[in-house]
Amino acid sequence: MAREGVGIVYGILTACVVASIAVLVKLSAEVPSEVLVFCRNFIGFLFFLPIGLLKKEPINFTLCKRNFLRAFMGLLALYCYFFALKKLELVDAILLLNTIPLFVPFVVWIWLKKRIAMPRVLALLVGFAGVIFVLNPDRGL
Repeated sequence: MAREGVGIVYGILTACVVASIAVLVKLSAEVPSEVLVFCRNFIGFLFFLPIGLLKKEPINFTLCKRNFLRAFMGLLALYCYFFALKKLELVDAILLLNTIPLFVPFVVWIWLKKRIAMPRVLALLVGFAGVIFVLNPDRGL
């Protein structure tokens, strides 16, 4: 299989796994979000533990603060996602998850102090308008 085909297969598998996790979280409404976040991360840890043990490379602590911040933000995002899955309709929670690329330019603007070009701002406005229309279809728009 060509390299592009493998990427497409991995992308489809990833989407299926994310959708399956969303359905399982939605079905487990009585389980606290903290427990679900822990279980999801623990299963991922167990999955990657053999890979880490087989690599035999020393752990590099030079970027420890940055990695801790990234891990904390990932945990916070996962907790918010699971919380939203429990409180919102499944389709609305998935739609909000898929808005992540719309926020990336703002993160770059705030964090890296890079200016957002006007065509990109217009595209972001169209993207956010589309999300609003889909989230509020009862407005008759």
